[in-house]
Amino acid sequence: MQTARCDKLLTRDEAAAYLGVSKITLDRITKERGFPALVRIGIGRGRVYINRERLDEWIESKTGQ
Repeated sequence: MQTARCDKLLTRDEAAAYLGVSKITLDRITKERGFPALVRIGIGRGRVYINRERLDEWIESKTGQ
Protein backbone atom coordinates (compact mmCIF):
# COMPACT_ATOMS: atom_id res chain seq x y z
CA MET A 1 0.00 0.00 0.00
CA GLN A 2 1.28 3.47 -0.81
CA THR A 3 2.35 5.77 2.04
CA ALA A 4 -0.32 8.40 1.31
CA ARG A 5 -2.97 5.71 1.34
CA CYS A 6 -1.57 4.24 4.58
CA ASP A 7 -1.89 7.61 6.28
CA LYS A 8 -5.60 7.70 5.44
CA LEU A 9 -6.50 4.09 6.20
CA LEU A 10 -6.70 2.36 9.56
CA THR A 11 -6.70 -1.35 10.25
CA ARG A 12 -9.49 -2.76 12.39
CA ASP A 13 -7.24 -2.66 15.49
CA GLU A 14 -6.11 0.90 14.78
CA ALA A 15 -9.67 2.10 14.18
CA ALA A 16 -10.89 0.53 17.44
CA ALA A 17 -8.07 2.21 19.36
CA TYR A 18 -8.72 5.51 17.53
CA LEU A 19 -12.37 5.40 18.66
CA GLY A 20 -11.51 4.04 22.09
CA VAL A 21 -13.78 1.01 21.68
CA SER A 22 -13.33 -2.75 21.47
CA LYS A 23 -13.06 -4.53 18.13
CA ILE A 24 -16.49 -6.08 18.75
CA THR A 25 -18.03 -2.63 19.22
CA LEU A 26 -16.22 -1.42 16.10
CA ASP A 27 -17.72 -4.34 14.15
CA ARG A 28 -21.20 -3.30 15.31
CA ILE A 29 -20.51 0.31 14.28
CA THR A 30 -19.26 -0.65 10.82
CA LYS A 31 -22.37 -2.73 10.20
CA GLU A 32 -24.56 0.28 10.99
CA ARG A 33 -26.57 1.43 8.03
CA GLY A 34 -24.99 4.40 6.32
CA PHE A 35 -21.52 3.91 7.83
CA PRO A 36 -19.37 5.61 5.17
CA ALA A 37 -15.81 4.79 6.24
CA LEU A 38 -15.47 1.09 5.42
CA VAL A 39 -13.00 0.34 2.62
CA ARG A 40 -12.27 -3.07 1.12
CA ILE A 41 -9.04 -3.53 -0.78
CA GLY A 42 -8.36 -6.64 -2.78
CA ILE A 43 -10.23 -9.23 -4.77
CA GLY A 44 -13.26 -10.92 -3.25
CA ARG A 45 -13.69 -10.03 0.39
CA GLY A 46 -10.26 -8.40 0.48
CA ARG A 47 -8.82 -6.65 3.48
CA VAL A 48 -10.99 -4.26 5.43
CA TYR A 49 -9.75 -0.82 6.35
CA ILE A 50 -11.38 2.26 7.83
CA ASN A 51 -10.90 5.60 6.07
CA ARG A 52 -9.74 8.01 8.80
CA GLU A 53 -11.21 11.15 7.19
CA ARG A 54 -14.63 9.54 6.66
CA LEU A 55 -14.49 8.17 10.21
CA ASP A 56 -13.86 11.68 11.56
CA GLU A 57 -16.83 12.98 9.54
CA TRP A 58 -19.01 10.15 10.87
CA ILE A 59 -17.93 10.93 14.46
CA GLU A 60 -18.79 14.61 13.95
CA SER A 61 -22.22 13.72 12.54
CA LYS A 62 -22.94 11.52 15.57
CA THR A 63 -21.75 14.02 18.17
CA GLY A 64 -23.30 17.03 16.46
CA GLN A 65 -20.09 19.07 16.47
